[in-house]
Amino acid sequence: MIETLAPLTLGFILGFQHAFEIDHVAAVASLISQTKEFKKVMLDSLMWGIGHSLMLLVAGIFIVLLKISVPEKIQLSFEFVVGAMLILLGSFAIMRILKNRFHMHYHRHGKITHAHFHLHIKNHSHNHLKKPFLVGLVHGLAGSSALVLLVLTTLNSVFSGLLFTLIFGIGSILGMMVIVFVIGLPFIQQKKASIAKLGLRLSTNAFAIIVGISIIYKNLPLII
Repeated sequence: MIETLAPLTLGFILGFQHAFEIDHVAAVASLISQTKEFKKVMLDSLMWGIGHSLMLLVAGIFIVLLKISVPEKIQLSFEFVVGAMLILLGSFAIMRILKNRFHMHYHRHGKITHAHFHLHIKNHSHNHLKKPFLVGLVHGLAGSSALVLLVLTTLNSVFSGLLFTLIFGIGSILGMMVIVFVIGLPFIQQKKASIAKLGLRLSTNAFAIIVGISIIYKNLPLII
């Protein structure tokens, strides 16, 4: 029993830790920067985790059962796709932000006139949950080879390997929900449009673009 629980516990811990990888954080931060509802923020993280875990499980079934080895260049190509995805996520989010309206409100207090900067930020909480799900799928595809290699080197049974992959996925879901809860608090607390919220949204998506560029820069020479 202990011999079985130990690898599964390790799988959960590794999955939880896996959620904290910088490309995961950057992608989900970009997604949640576009909403101000706590429920939507947590649903986004859940859908990312489901997509991520589903892809890991599917890859695990193919690689463990069919003994398929993934060439290194294909693995690196998956990482390249993640980088491109981050650039697109951040770029489209910034373009949406810049389409919002800026104007000044003027009002008087006696003889003194005040001018207040005002920003309308549209709430995109109506967006479908398929976007975080698809982002999770791409992340799962990029990380599947390393995970399966870990499974093959630690577990002998196919069932144990697939169970390990499932537990790993559950750990990554919970890890991402913790991350999203912490990152999402500033967006949720600033319910009104403001310069601070604008700066937070722009910097969050700029961060996603920078991470995407760094991933491409790192992997492109190895692919060509």
